[in-house]
Amino acid sequence: MTEYMIYTDGACEPNPGPGGWSVVFIENGVKKKVISGGERSTTNNRMELTAALRAMENLPTGAHAVIFTDSRYVKMGITTWLPDWVSRGWKRAGGKLANEDLWKALHRQTLRVHVSWRWVRGHAGSAMNELADREARKAIPG
Repeated sequence: MTEYMIYTDGACEPNPGPGGWSVVFIENGVKKKVISGGERSTTNNRMELTAALRAMENLPTGAHAVIFTDSRYVKMGITTWLPDWVSRGWKRAGGKLANEDLWKALHRQTLRVHVSWRWVRGHAGSAMNELADREARKAIPG
């Protein structure tokens, strides 16, 4: 079975404003590919979510992966808050759910692939997190 380790990151300058996202795929301990993209008008949270979504979309159905994110918003959202949002009809306890389209798409992917989520401190020396950050920043439309 292929072992997937994935690092994701999003960037926005300024926030809101133009943004980029990036995903670094490591298969069986070897860096295989980096994908990235950007949007002219977005937010940092949307770029972080987009990176996580693109990571999951690029996995084969049934795959098992560990995804590293430096976004507490993504990590807490997918591991803690998501079940409550689903049970409430995609609402937060306090009302409307921001980025609902991306959360719904991520939820669909959780039914297709198996992911363990890990938070990593950004800009703290993790080589693959730093690579994801650089690539996300390069993807910001000029």
